[in-house]
Amino acid sequence: MLQNLLPKYAHWLIKRWKSFLIFCFFLSLTSILVSLFFLKSQTGILDLYSPEEPVAKRFIEYVEKFGAAQTLVIVAEGSSAQERRQAIESLVQILKKQEADKISDFFYKINLDFYRQHALQWMEESKVKELLKELDSQDSSLDQLLKSENFNDYLQLLEKSFQKKPSGAILDQNLNQMIEQAFKPLAILAKQIKEAQTLKKIQYELESNPNDNLDELGYLSSQNPPLHVLLIKPKDLKQDHKLDRILIKEIRSYFSQLQKQYPQVKLAMTGGPALNHDQFEISEQDMRWASVLAFLSTGLLFFLAFHSFWRPALGLLSLAASITWTFGLTTLTVGHLNMFSLAFMVILIGQGTYYGVHVVARYEEELKKGKDVDQALQATICGIFPNISTSTLTTAAAFFATMLVPLKGFAELGWIAGCGILLSSLSMQMLLPCLLKLYDRKGVQFKENKKLKIKSPQLLQKIS
Repeated sequence: MLQNLLPKYAHWLIKRWKSFLIFCFFLSLTSILVSLFFLKSQTGILDLYSPEEPVAKRFIEYVEKFGAAQTLVIVAEGSSAQERRQAIESLVQILKKQEADKISDFFYKINLDFYRQHALQWMEESKVKELLKELDSQDSSLDQLLKSENFNDYLQLLEKSFQKKPSGAILDQNLNQMIEQAFKPLAILAKQIKEAQTLKKIQYELESNPNDNLDELGYLSSQNPPLHVLLIKPKDLKQDHKLDRILIKEIRSYFSQLQKQYPQVKLAMTGGPALNHDQFEISEQDMRWASVLAFLSTGLLFFLAFHSFWRPALGLLSLAASITWTFGLTTLTVGHLNMFSLAFMVILIGQGTYYGVHVVARYEEELKKGKDVDQALQATICGIFPNISTSTLTTAAAFFATMLVPLKGFAELGWIAGCGILLSSLSMQMLLPCLLKLYDRKGVQFKENKKLKIKSPQLLQKIS
């Protein structure tokens, strides 16, 4: 049945080649316009997750409420600690004024006086009651410990308190209990310092060595190497590359302004959003160059294989048309491209050129046999349809299978690439024959030594 339908289809297509060319032209133009105005790009990491999956759904809900654990880290290096602190303060003032709509919070210093004065307010209620109970007890030495300037003074106060006991009182009591009662305040404070984070700030004030994360004024810092740190939390919760890119570029522009004011201070940026931004910029640029290189390299091989320009160029034009159709279909069905589905162009360039090589090779082979243009095109369409259609369906099915993956980014890539494979195959089997008819409509004088150099199917298979 297929053998009877293919000649009729080929005759119909060749007879109406002008109308079909006009239709394809307007279809490509419409696809381009629709894509330019309505196709969106999703550059957020959370956009790659499938909201229907239970695990991804819970994670997305958490991020929407509390935000992702992503922070921009600004590092000030070089010069003196005073200039580094001033550079950080100046940058914070600029960001509060210029970028308040993009930043939710800053963190770069701690008010140590506040923690010293209000430390007990941050302790657990049970721990505070334990301290107060010990302090109010008649035989407690906790108040003496708090008033002592050093441990020797505390021991002397204990000795005086024992001496005030009535004669023989110590002998009447258990010696272990007396020692435990005397040193109980030390055990209580040691436990509190170990467990309560706020008391670590008090410990910082009492120690002679500075804290590794704070300088003497409470600024976030590092001693080795000497630098100060500013943490910035963006308002964007989805880690959207487009939003992060705007903020990161603007912050880096402020670095150059502050460089003139503080020439000895070097400001740099790192952290999750900055790393994601740089990674996406590199990936986007590499993908753009990969698409251009793939198109040019396959086109060059196309030209060299056939030792001609126009017929291979028509194959590349058909490939370009199928890519525009894919963009239009993506706009209508998905509505956007994500960080994964952007790679579909490289896939279509490689696979679509493969179909074009078969069409042009078979067409020139039929011309070599002495057939005219219409006969050669009809024989080409009837000859390549079964093989190319089988290859198209198997390749597209492999891409459509990735739609079963629960990760939304891969599923969308599978749908777009699979549809693109089908459209590129249709373009090579319908649009390309019409373009060949347009090019050779006045007839063709075929020269074997110039036009056709591919004679063996094995060589054609290696090239494709």
